[in-house]
Amino acid sequence: MFKKVVLCLFLLFCFSSTSMAQAEISYTDDVCESGTAFGDYSIDTRQPQKAFDNSNTAYNKDCWYNSTVPAQLGYDFGSGNQKTIKKYTISIPNRVGGDATPHSWELQGSNDQLNWSTLDSRTDVQWAAILTTKTYEITNDVAYQYYRLWFPDDEWNGPNIEVGELEMMEASVSTITIVSDNAAPVIGDSLCVDINIADSTGLYSAAFDLTYNPVQLQYQNSAEGNFLNSDSGATFFEASLLNGDPSNGVLVMGVSRVADIGEISGSGTIATACFSVIGGSGGDITIGIDNGYFEGSVPGTGIEVVEGNDPVIPVEIGVPQNLTVTDPATLDRLDLSWDAASDASGYEIYRSVSSGGTFELLGTTTATTYQDNDCILTNVPYYYKVKAISSTGTSTGEFSNEASGTAAGLAGDINTDNRVDGRDLTILARAFNTDPGDTDYNCLANLDRTGAIDGDDLVILSSNFGNQL
Repeated sequence: MFKKVVLCLFLLFCFSSTSMAQAEISYTDDVCESGTAFGDYSIDTRQPQKAFDNSNTAYNKDCWYNSTVPAQLGYDFGSGNQKTIKKYTISIPNRVGGDATPHSWELQGSNDQLNWSTLDSRTDVQWAAILTTKTYEITNDVAYQYYRLWFPDDEWNGPNIEVGELEMMEASVSTITIVSDNAAPVIGDSLCVDINIADSTGLYSAAFDLTYNPVQLQYQNSAEGNFLNSDSGATFFEASLLNGDPSNGVLVMGVSRVADIGEISGSGTIATACFSVIGGSGGDITIGIDNGYFEGSVPGTGIEVVEGNDPVIPVEIGVPQNLTVTDPATLDRLDLSWDAASDASGYEIYRSVSSGGTFELLGTTTATTYQDNDCILTNVPYYYKVKAISSTGTSTGEFSNEASGTAAGLAGDINTDNRVDGRDLTILARAFNTDPGDTDYNCLANLDRTGAIDGDDLVILSSNFGNQL
């Protein structure tokens, strides 16, 4: 009881904090490395690329300069290489004051250099000293190919503009993914998923809902992963169904380090949850995370974590087992039977004239038995396989084992009266020189199973003429 109360307080604190907490974001290094600088400029030795060369010394040789406003200084990251900039720095060279120091600008992003979105706006910016750098974090969730500083002609900027260095950074975020241990389960299988974090910049605790379809999955148990306790630090873990009701399809999970022992960085498994597959054959299982809150070392302050690609797990239909073929001694059929497959609404029966050969669909049934009386020749082997049809009726599972059978009788006994005589000869003669699809074709007269009824079939009948059982 104590543990559940502690967990409830822990989760309540975490979830209620999400609306007020500011993300504790780590950033990449400057990403302006392999693209192309662009913009206005007035002196050849002080072109836009001077603001992206990672050097800021003298204003007269190592900065970008333009003698009129409005003006732009920008960077093209290249086609297919868009960046989601969340932080930038702007530096001035070795002079401050004067009419060239920027005091007003907008950071803008675009994917066509025609339509620009303003991401940050500054006015009346004051610089206290030469070689000074100002840093700005911005709210931006869109990836752009082009970014620029736009310097307007306003009351703050003078007629000239110069920038010693412009740097841009993306956020360095952790990624949460869900990894299944069973890529294609069938009903009755166990299915466990790991909730993994990658590139953590310092995780202290995690609280989240694991969502699933309760028609497909039945929750079994959970366990803490090996990440937050990877340094043998003390941790607390709990998981339970939302309101104790399995029909909600929500597993509430919480794990935290205990006391002031710092956070964990890197990659690993936060927790594992296991289920039984109880339905949904022929469909897909999806498991996701909702209401996630991931906390760093500062209490109540979240760290930025994005959700990666969650698995879409196909539920396979059960495979029919123990297919057998028997001869009912009726001279014109073979009987098949097999064990039922899980969640099957029916079965497809396939037949071949050779082992491992081409199997063609023979028929369907909702039972676990089938009578094949489709042109069965006596004393000739046939080969079979069976597939289950899903409850949705839209897909089929894997083939069963292959089984074979032979209807005992006389070769050449076309009318199955246990004699090879003139009546069989008459049937063959009427169908002679016909092919499947012809009006007079009789499949039972095709004694060699080649398709056409010809002299080879006549030879078989003749060699057995006069025999009887």
